[in-house]
Amino acid sequence: MIAEPALDLRSHWESVYLEKDEDDLSWHQDDPAASFSSVTKHCSRGGRVLDVGGGTSQLASRLVAEGLDVTVVDLSGAALRRAQERSGPHRTSIRWVVADVCGSAWPVSCPFDVWHDRAVFHFLSEPEQVQAYVRRVRECVRPGGHLVIATFGPDGPEQCSGLQVQRYDAAGLAAPFRLAGFTAVESFREVHNTPWGAEQPFVYVVLRAAGESP
Repeated sequence: MIAEPALDLRSHWESVYLEKDEDDLSWHQDDPAASFSSVTKHCSRGGRVLDVGGGTSQLASRLVAEGLDVTVVDLSGAALRRAQERSGPHRTSIRWVVADVCGSAWPVSCPFDVWHDRAVFHFLSEPEQVQAYVRRVRECVRPGGHLVIATFGPDGPEQCSGLQVQRYDAAGLAAPFRLAGFTAVESFREVHNTPWGAEQPFVYVVLRAAGESP
């Protein structure tokens, strides 16, 4: 299942993952503890999780090991191939989809109990992109489900991987989703240490979709 993202961004991220090892990627985490804790807090065994922009993260493998049903979406097929190689016996239990989260084609079966995004949303610089992203979240998260989203904080980097990023505080990050019927239930700050020891402040926000759980 492959949707066609914008060619320039697809080429950019393909090059990043083809040319760099994990230790060259600023966002890489050996232990995605904050994301894992936030997702499992709001998703019980057997629940469905969508990890957007999963890249080479091992979050999906850890979630599958906890009995969750996981789909990973990324612009880069190279990233997903590498993630599969690192996932060992869990690789066949995870759905791997190359797609653009803001694109018109969306080869992903919804709904999900939890939508997780660490470090995709802050790359959306145009209002149209933000609106498309929020619409997709609203379409894909079941009533009463949760959105776990993390971006660079107000004091975080202004660029990442050669691209400009948008920095958010908790209120600013929650705002576009509140307009779509989500309610913020938790926020926290994480200072991520890059593989070479630099600090990157992240802001996490957890929001709940309107409606009752089935």
